[in-house]
Amino acid sequence: MSSSPTLSDIAAIDLEAIAARCEAATPGPWEVLSDELVDTVWLNAATAEDDKPIALFDYRTGPINRANADFIARCRQDVPVLLAAMRSMQQRIQDLLEANNREIMARVEAKRQLEEAMIKLGPTARVAGR
Repeated sequence: MSSSPTLSDIAAIDLEAIAARCEAATPGPWEVLSDELVDTVWLNAATAEDDKPIALFDYRTGPINRANADFIARCRQDVPVLLAAMRSMQQRIQDLLEANNREIMARVEAKRQLEEAMIKLGPTARVAGR
């Protein structure tokens, strides 16, 4: 298993390019059809209008062909869902960062106002305010 991606790895993900590849691909859902006699697996669009194979898996044994085809077929539905989740999480992170920045700025301003008030009150207020 590979190591976890860094923040810069995640920031470098081009969601628009991934979305464009999804849009350009044959519409889904996709299905897996297999011929157990020859270990061949086809990946087809699961629509009546499109009965042409998308891909043929026949260079490995049947179970591996089937697993690879199942993975790719599910990606057709999974990738758009993951894209939407990533966009939603990016927006949530942006919202949290903005809220955090507003909170920091409010605290900085409150500290500035407190320091101004203490200056106006003079040295005795500083001793009492410690």
